Amino acid sequence: MTLDQVRALLRWECEKAGSQKLWADVHGVSPAYVSDVIQGRREPGAMLLDALELELVKMYRRKPVTP
Repeated sequence: MTLDQVRALLRWECEKAGSQKLWADVHGVSPAYVSDVIQGRREPGAMLLDALELELVKMYRRKPVTP
């Protein structure tokens, strides 16, 4: 899942909850923080990812070989 997809999921969950404020209140995070994540001004942290039932996974991959 990309960061843009996480933001889209958060936006969707807020819409289902009725508003960003309602979703934030239920999950114990600040509405301003939720807005900042959706707008791309901040990255989602542990509490927000937990609320979305997601985890951050870093990975390495081999670079493509250039001719």
